[in-house]
Amino acid sequence: MKKLLLLSGHADDVVQYSTKYWSAASNLNEKQFVLDEKIRTNRDVNSLAHAAIQFGLYSLQREHSATIQWRVKVVKSGYLLPTFVILIALFTSLVGKLPVKIALAAVAASFGFITVMLWLSMPVEREAGKYAAELIEEHRLFARIREEEAVVRAIHATVWTSLIPGVLRKLIVGSPAIKSPDS
Repeated sequence: MKKLLLLSGHADDVVQYSTKYWSAASNLNEKQFVLDEKIRTNRDVNSLAHAAIQFGLYSLQREHSATIQWRVKVVKSGYLLPTFVILIALFTSLVGKLPVKIALAAVAASFGFITVMLWLSMPVEREAGKYAAELIEEHRLFARIREEEAVVRAIHATVWTSLIPGVLRKLIVGSPAIKSPDS
């Protein structure tokens, strides 16, 4: 990550690690590139892909701050809205004020709405991933071409997994927290 910051013209920016990290772009800051604390020990390709997308979002935020913040809000809503609707539907169904079919329809509608919003904001994350992948390919940051190709493919795949709302994403894909090897 430090090499990517240097290559992108952000050499003065600081890489920091945070224990409070729950979304792919929640810790965007002007002069601090914030990653999850767990990245110091994790060394898998998917974690590096998440970190590369985080780097892309961090790099693009200076030029497109409002768009990046919109994506951040949509990703956070992917965690909050369906969870809130599930809780309300569960409690109202248990009390008997709402039929179970209507509660299930409300939960499905909340997942559908968030998925559409994630789809509409996905080009932001796709552009961030593309930017990071191009830097990795252009400057040959890995010793082996196999490793570089694996990371680039993982970056492109990770962007598509961002269409899954946060609640389901944790169950299907695993934790969205960024984990990457030491940089």
